[in-house]
Amino acid sequence: MVDLVEVFNSTTLAGNFENWEAFTSLPDLAPWEEQRVFLTPDCRQYGWPRVGPSGAEEDVLVTGYTRWGCGNWVTGGCSEATTPSISSGSHLLTYDLWYSPGYLPSISSDDDFIVYASWDFGQHWVEIDRAQGDQFYNPGNTQWINREVDLREHPSFKNSSEVQLKFSICDSGEPSRVVVAIDNVKVFTNPCHYEPSPCPSDLDKNGEVEFADLLLVLNYWSSPEGGDANGDGIVGFDDVLLVLNDWGTCP
Repeated sequence: MVDLVEVFNSTTLAGNFENWEAFTSLPDLAPWEEQRVFLTPDCRQYGWPRVGPSGAEEDVLVTGYTRWGCGNWVTGGCSEATTPSISSGSHLLTYDLWYSPGYLPSISSDDDFIVYASWDFGQHWVEIDRAQGDQFYNPGNTQWINREVDLREHPSFKNSSEVQLKFSICDSGEPSRVVVAIDNVKVFTNPCHYEPSPCPSDLDKNGEVEFADLLLVLNYWSSPEGGDANGDGIVGFDDVLLVLNDWGTCP
């Protein structure tokens, strides 16, 4: 049986954003908020959505948006929104994304929207999804897209632990005018039928535990991602030992 946890869905869980944590690195940055998007004024050329994923005016989670004046972007800092803890066994994330990294060609391609996950109540965060600014730059023609992330593909995945998600955008490099919105954030769980990987040391998922996997451990040493073979949230000597112990063809 697969269970669905609707982390945020404006049509069925209006107001539940009050349980999230919003953060901005500068006091005058537009924080993540639950807001209704409107057809008027039409500010699409500045990256603002006029409708939600359903094609109608509706509430979404958005940062860098205000209905009045076609202003209030994320500029010169970071804006983050963090979910409460979500049920253990969560293995699949889906969400709708509106992402406008700016509307001036010279300054719009250096900002990425990133989703992080933590399986230890926020002590360590690992990247699970990234929307690159240079791929989303399309002023006046930004569209809602659906994104899907299989959490089990990440070496730090822990089926027995609750998970938190962090949605983050930073305006780095040259100042841009960034707008990000998300909706229909859903997590699917299947704790009864999940089978952990028989070969967690196969970090590059090629069916072999070999030198390339050992290099991943060394390259990500002391970080919370990339080479965490044993899933304890940090890459270290225990991961080297596990890779060496599992050396060879995966069962």
